Order: sequence, then C-alpha cells, then structure tokens
Amino acid sequence: MSRRRLRTPMRSRRRWRAVFKVPVSPRWSAGRVRAWSASKQRSRARADQLVGDVHCMVVVDRLDSSHAVRTFHQIGDTSPLHATSVGRAVLTHLSRAEVDEVVAGGLKRFGDTTITDPDALRADLAEVRWHGYALNINQYRPGVCAVAAPILDEDGTPLAALAVSLPDSRLDTGRLPELGRQVAAAAQEITSRRLG
Repeated sequence: MSRRRLRTPMRSRRRWRAVFKVPVSPRWSAGRVRAWSASKQRSRARADQLVGDVHCMVVVDRLDSSHAVRTFHQIGDTSPLHATSVGRAVLTHLSRAEVDEVVAGGLKRFGDTTITDPDALRADLAEVRWHGYALNINQYRPGVCAVAAPILDEDGTPLAALAVSLPDSRLDTGRLPELGRQVAAAAQEITSRRLG
C-alpha cells in the first residue's frame, strides 16, 4: 500500500508533536481500554493515534477478544482516515480545511461500502458528530466492523481514537447504538482522566 506525504497545516504538525508530548502515554490509555473492555465487551478493543503528515491512523495498542472468530490488527498497522471508524471519529473534530485536505488527497475505495464521495463523507461526519461515535461496516476490510470515538485534548483537538472491532458475522446491528455509547463513554473517560 503506497502512501503519499501531504503538506499539512501548521496546526496538524503541532498536533502530531503534541501526541508524543502528552503526559499520559498510549499505554496508559490502552490500560483504560483493557479495563473497560474486560468489563463491558467480549469484542476486540484497540487504541489508534492520528499521524498528521500522512493522514492515517496507527494502531498503538490492542486487547484481543477470546472469541475464536475475531478481527486482528497488528500494533503499527495504519489505516486511512476516510474509510475507518477511528479515522472518521478523528475527522469530525478537524477543521473544514483539514477535512478538505484529506478529501483532496483522494478517497480511495477499499470495499463496496467505502465512502468515496466528498459530500457523502461530509454528511457522514455530521452524523458521527451528532452521535458521538463512528461506525465502520465493511468499509475498509471486508468482513470487519468497528465502532470508534475520539480521544481529545483540552482544546477539543483529536489525539487518538478508541475502537471496538468485530467480524461482521458477529455484528448485531440492534446493539450498535449501545456499543457506540459505551465506546464514546470510554473515550470520554480517557479524555477526562488525561485532562484531570
């Protein structure tokens, strides 16, 4: 998979540097993910961080499910912002200019349900903002679904995202709102503890 380096606004570069200067490490956040996931879910949880200069998310930690059929993401795996729940959770908190920059880089299709139309992406981001979490149902990897919410700094700038992913064969669409609220609450707790 090839990646183009895009020029990013100064704010994005500051955010990238801020990711590595936060007083709470991704490991601490992942520890919170583990505690939350063990008590609430039997799915797979992961934490991803935004990489500003390449417009992608990077898996920084994960907690694997005990299910025989589960999703797998290696630490260090990258994923595009527009085609994943973690990416769209972050995009909702970026400026219009930053979203436009991602759109200008192209919205590559990865699956039948990948959002590739700029207007459809903006409409989806408005819905994600309203709900507080993003959904991905086979948009990036076939057979993989995820729910994600952003982890923010004190200014509301996204630093990372928390996600729960599962195979589409185990997806119960009736539970998506509940799962979305749980993921959003866990991400908010990480944000609050980071700021506190």
